[in-house]
Amino acid sequence: MTPYRLLASQAKTISRFKNLCTKVAKCSANIYFNKPCLQHKVTPKYAQIKVPSTSSASQSTTQKARTLRIKEELRFLHKKKEILNRKLYRRHLQVAQEWGRWWDPILESIILKINTEMERKCKVMDEKIRRLTQTQTRKLKTNIKFYPRVVNKSSIDFSDQEMELLNKSLKYNLGEKAKRMDP
Repeated sequence: MTPYRLLASQAKTISRFKNLCTKVAKCSANIYFNKPCLQHKVTPKYAQIKVPSTSSASQSTTQKARTLRIKEELRFLHKKKEILNRKLYRRHLQVAQEWGRWWDPILESIILKINTEMERKCKVMDEKIRRLTQTQTRKLKTNIKFYPRVVNKSSIDFSDQEMELLNKSLKYNLGEKAKRMDP
């Protein structure tokens, strides 16, 4: 594509159109970033909330607040994108009318530049989501070995039922004895 030489007044409308296109693309990229954050239940840095208490109630409330912050950000971004799209539509009509048949190649070059920039930005965001998912998800240890509670060091062999009762440990309550014992 050959570069165009434009006067300042001519370049003004094109640069405004390009800026609006860039804003819409960045807004879409931010939406693209926040949706997987909600799906994977990870919290980006802007939504981090620090609470000094470590109780389970405060942790669950903090997580709900973080999720709410991301959802509010998504609502805001969708509204912003809608407003920008309206402005972009009006600007597109204005510039297309002003430039006539020259508008199509200019539009193609603008879209090409914005798409290459957004591809780089999306790759960075994918990497951020991957890193957040790795750091914020808890991995269960699979090599946990449980040892038996009771080790029989005597010469007496216990039945399975007796061993099951002994494995319940000292805190196990046998319940009340029957009041009347029938022989």
